[in-house]
Amino acid sequence: MVGVAGPEELRRQLELVEGEIEALLQERYRIEDMRREVRGRSRWYAALVAHLMLRDLEWRMHGLVVRRSVLRNCYARAVSGESDRSARGRN
Repeated sequence: MVGVAGPEELRRQLELVEGEIEALLQERYRIEDMRREVRGRSRWYAALVAHLMLRDLEWRMHGLVVRRSVLRNCYARAVSGESDRSARGRN
């Protein structure tokens, strides 16, 4: 549960998520390079596989970006000492 974690734990989780995002970006570049390098009759197959791999990667990236946003907000609240209840009361 994120609300229970302290600032140090939230920062650690945030760094892990940012590392995962960077790894996915590197994987994306690798897939795009693979798609460009394939020639001949198997090119359509490589394009299809690359397309499916990129779609899967986009969904995973989206989930990580949302998680990073939530962790950043929780970390900012934890550092400022603001509780979840007071944050909910403002909205």
